[in-house]
Amino acid sequence: MKLVFQLTGSLVKHALDIYDEAETLVYKVRSKNLMFGAKSSITDASDNELAQIKQRVGLTYNYDIFKGDDKIANIKKKTVSVTPKFTISGLDWKLEGKFLTRQYTIKGEAGQMIAEIGKQGLLQGGGYECDIVDPTADPLIVVALVSAIDIAAMQK
Repeated sequence: MKLVFQLTGSLVKHALDIYDEAETLVYKVRSKNLMFGAKSSITDASDNELAQIKQRVGLTYNYDIFKGDDKIANIKKKTVSVTPKFTISGLDWKLEGKFLTRQYTIKGEAGQMIAEIGKQGLLQGGGYECDIVDPTADPLIVVALVSAIDIAAMQK
């Protein structure tokens, strides 16, 4: 399943519209602010909330992903030199690649590919693709994870 992430917001109000291969709007991500304690909502095209990304206030960039009231995962950002590194807890997934240029992979614990993120084809502006290759992966969880990484990568 291929999804196209199109940035529609600014550095102050992060917003993403996410389209499927038929160019149909599938998800929207809207952030209330990008400073400490940022909260983002992931909705369907009709604005029904499906998941949330909440930043924990602290010395590190730390984000919880919720689906309803259930915490699904936590993502922590560490900056080594100028390159951010991310760790995920709550899912048996790991991240590899270049996050600032949106060219990375999500892999399972055994190394199997779950999704590839990158600029493909003729995407304009801040657009990029997410190709979910694992049919058992929940697209909403992948979207939430990719969105949290996008938000964290923009914070310094």
